[in-house]
Amino acid sequence: MDFYISDDVLKDCCITGQKAVVPDGVREIGSRAFSGNRNLRSITLPASLTTIREEAFSNTRLDWLEFPDSVTEVGKDIFYECSIVEVIIFGESYEVDELAEEYDYVTEADIAEEYGLDPEEPSQAIEAVRFSIASELPVLLLGGQFDNLWMPKNTRCTVIVCALRHQPKHANFLGMVKTHITQLFPYLLNELEIVQFLINNAVITSENSDECIRIAQEHNATELEMLLNTVNK
Repeated sequence: MDFYISDDVLKDCCITGQKAVVPDGVREIGSRAFSGNRNLRSITLPASLTTIREEAFSNTRLDWLEFPDSVTEVGKDIFYECSIVEVIIFGESYEVDELAEEYDYVTEADIAEEYGLDPEEPSQAIEAVRFSIASELPVLLLGGQFDNLWMPKNTRCTVIVCALRHQPKHANFLGMVKTHITQLFPYLLNELEIVQFLINNAVITSENSDECIRIAQEHNATELEMLLNTVNK
């Protein structure tokens, strides 16, 4: 196993086995750093890692990848042409195929065209969706980018709620949740513990609690409304 590291940036590697452990101290995975290592099935990333550049794991056959909470910047298409099955962020496991089922045909065709595949070929369109959703999960949760994603809004919101159950105190993530709290709140109506966590961490504040209360009232979520009323006291 050979890693080519310069100034704490992993720029390239040559791996013949199925597992790779990135050394502690690496803070950045460079563009296409792991690309083409077709035997590779798993990578262990260090807690020092903060940045992953575009197509970092492209054209590999990873089964799964767990991201450290230290990551704050994620490039585009990091899993392009990668057969990854499972992405783990904040301790939550996301099954790529399960999430891909929520896309409609029009979206699949558009994504296939974006990747230069045949939008009329179902297998190519579905594969393009898999590339897309696996790559967008860390962009959403670790990069804090809610908009300009192919991922359907409903999928984005349910993914975020799953992550919130682990109560991560990740600045990008919580900042994104605060910015989009009114879009997310209908998905939190039965999540009192999460809402309390968001109040405790100044995500729900006096600046946005009134809109959250309105949503709770619309859905007759009385207990949740009572909890939100404590924000202004």
